Formats: sequence, structure tokens, C-alpha cells
Amino acid sequence: MKSGKRRGPAQQQQSSKAKLVARETAKPSTEDQTTFWIICGILVVVTLGLYAPTKGFDFVDFDDYEYVKINPFVEQGLASKSVAWAFTGTQVGN
Repeated sequence: MKSGKRRGPAQQQQSSKAKLVARETAKPSTEDQTTFWIICGILVVVTLGLYAPTKGFDFVDFDDYEYVKINPFVEQGLASKSVAWAFTGTQVGN
């Protein structure tokens, strides 16, 4: 021991908590950040590659017309009322 004084259990517990908080709030390393962004990039590329062929698809004749074309909530755009409807409303019986 450096100072020759012994620390009591309460002081040791506080010191352990401080070390734990310091570890939890430490910034990730540059290598970790690089890995994170590489994985994000791969996911974006794969997702775009999988869904790119659907760009030219037409509407399906089941219920797209009623849900999208003649729906006043969709025509409003991203408004609080239309978002609430999207999660709670029933249009065309669904």
C-alpha cells in the first residue's frame, strides 16, 4: 500500500463503483468504431441490393389502390394524425 493506510469496505466499494462507471462511459476505440461503420455499410449495400429489383414493380391489385391512392391519411404525408392512423386504423377491412 502506498500511503500505509488501509481502506475500509465502504471506501473499497466506492472505488469499485467509480472504476465501473469509468469503464461504462469510456469511448469505444477507433477500431471498434471502424468495425461498426463497416458493418452498417455492408447492411445498407445488402439491403439496397435485395430490394433494388422492386423499384420497377407495379402496385398489386389486392388493396394498394385503396390503401395508397385514395387514402386521405396517406395524402396528408407524415403528420401526427396520419401516423396515429397507421398504427390504429382499419382501412378496407384490414
